Amino acid sequence: MVKNPKLMSDTSYMSKPDVKITRLDGRMFGDELWKARDEAEDWAKENLQGKSFVNKDTGWGIDIANKGIKKIRSGDRLTPLDHLEAVRAIPDLIKNAVLDETRPVTIQILRTYTSFMHR
Repeated sequence: MVKNPKLMSDTSYMSKPDVKITRLDGRMFGDELWKARDEAEDWAKENLQGKSFVNKDTGWGIDIANKGIKKIRSGDRLTPLDHLEAVRAIPDLIKNAVLDETRPVTIQILRTYTSFMHR
């Protein structure tokens, strides 16, 4: 089912389940950035890479590819240690996410890889 907030009544979200809040306590990967990057990437390779997690709302299996694991280290972050710690939450976030809308990808270069964007 394709959902678009513009087409939905204000009460349409009432049928959705409550979203479980994912919380992370403490620092699993430590406080030293370079060491934390290595540990987060190693953890992701062991616990995420090549695995599929089923989303409760849609029933879709969502796979984590090697390319996704490489993104852990890329880009500047305002709070890089928090970004790295959030990696451990990925399985829970995938499992508990609620689909809001599906729409066609409009950027031509991205259409090579995917047809729709789900949020």
